[in-house]
Amino acid sequence: MNNLKIKEVVAKGIIVVVAAGNGGPYLGFVCKTAILINRTINHPADMDEVIAVGGIDDDQETPAWYSSRGMTTLELLYGAGRIKPDLMMLSKNIVNSLLFDFQSR
Repeated sequence: MNNLKIKEVVAKGIIVVVAAGNGGPYLGFVCKTAILINRTINHPADMDEVIAVGGIDDDQETPAWYSSRGMTTLELLYGAGRIKPDLMMLSKNIVNSLLFDFQSR
């Protein structure tokens, strides 16, 4: 989904929630600069208009090692980088229901 589409649906009152990503908190290269920063929040999670959701480990306190987090890069070149994700949820060892195929014998 591109920036304009996200801004369009937000303008219509729709709340956009996206996964922060599974890149972990690794060093990244910021375009047009030679700055290495601790960031892995990518598009569309780095947009101001969306709610980015990251993952918490099963201890319910520590960010999951794979969960993307860091400064947003869309505004970083202009001097403002926000910290994302906006919301953290349990993301490891989740027990869910299974759909079984009950065939008659």
